[in-house]
Amino acid sequence: YNLPNKVKTEVYIVCTDSVPSEILKRYASDLATISYCSKVVFDSPAPQGCAILTVTGQCEVHLLLKGLVEADKEIAKLQKKSDQLVQTVGKLTQAIQAADYATKVPAEVQEANETKLSESRAEIERIAAAIETLKLM
Repeated sequence: YNLPNKVKTEVYIVCTDSVPSEILKRYASDLATISYCSKVVFDSPAPQGCAILTVTGQCEVHLLLKGLVEADKEIAKLQKKSDQLVQTVGKLTQAIQAADYATKVPAEVQEANETKLSESRAEIERIAAAIETLKLM
């Protein structure tokens, strides 16, 4: 978001899986230092005016930006990322639906493609939610 280092904001981390959450909690003070945040909060609802950054399908970061960024520009960036993910989902879906996919593609690759497909779909949903949040700013 190109915030100057002197501008410290708050970060709210939301994980749907306890494993990454516990790891990130151990390094909360380090995360605050390297990200120039005033505080890093876990297990608490993010306030209005936060941008949502998806880290993985199980973890997202809510960055309090109200009054610090131009919402229109951020919406455009998120829309571009969403469009790229939609293309990825389309290509994966097309590949998976190919007639000889099950016989020609190794099982590990099939599993990796299924994982990537589900993570991409989850990220598209989170980006849509982030865009809606930015529209409220």
